[in-house]
Amino acid sequence: MNAILMVNGIKKELEGKRDQQLANLKIYLENPVGVGEHSDISAEVVSLLEKIDQYDSLLETINKYIQEAPEENPDEK
Repeated sequence: MNAILMVNGIKKELEGKRDQQLANLKIYLENPVGVGEHSDISAEVVSLLEKIDQYDSLLETINKYIQEAPEENPDEK
């Protein structure tokens, strides 16, 4: 049970970090003028894509190699 909670927590953390990078990417692509502190927007977009790819890769590896047990409902105990 503890291992399942840990793996699920890791997955949620990775998904959250990936989603943050996706939100940042959307801002850069939809409104690059509003991002004044970065003069090289294309390099920043590549950096964000690399981070997104890293999180997706980690999530894919977890899903491939770690079997998930069905989630238990704490109210059923």
